[in-house]
Amino acid sequence: MSTFSEHAAPFGAYFSSLAQISGALVGLVFVALTFNIKSLGLRGRPELRDLARQTFADFLTVLVLSLTLLLPGLSADAAGYVLIALALVALLRVLRGLYGAVTRTADARARGQIVQRFLLSLMGNSGVLCTGVIALRGMVDSDALWSLLASSPMVLLISGSRSAWMLVVHSDD
Repeated sequence: MSTFSEHAAPFGAYFSSLAQISGALVGLVFVALTFNIKSLGLRGRPELRDLARQTFADFLTVLVLSLTLLLPGLSADAAGYVLIALALVALLRVLRGLYGAVTRTADARARGQIVQRFLLSLMGNSGVLCTGVIALRGMVDSDALWSLLASSPMVLLISGSRSAWMLVVHSDD
């Protein structure tokens, strides 16, 4: 019986690249947060703080997902459980952040932009959840599993990058 890792081997360079990219982005977001502590810190704008937290979490999710999939000898069950746990935690965080951002943002235009960022994150994390379920069912040679494993982290990287840009160009007026 083949392991999940054997099926993931052809994607090794892809997941290694994702881990490097997301690791660098986690660091950059952390640095950006320290430089914008006035608007993103505890006394700053709560909706931007929620968005910054979600941006950081999206990049961290991609990092953990990538590192997990690079583990040698990983079984389909182990991969499925890790992906499901990772996705559930991320989805709860997205929903909590989305609710907070929507209820605390008075400006309809800003609220719409923030909702778009959270929905893209919701979509990427839902893909991770579906991947975990497929893996747990032992369908490691499924095209759906590998399509989702290739696309879900990309959606999270796009979500985080778009949100990071919004955090950089926001105005403090």
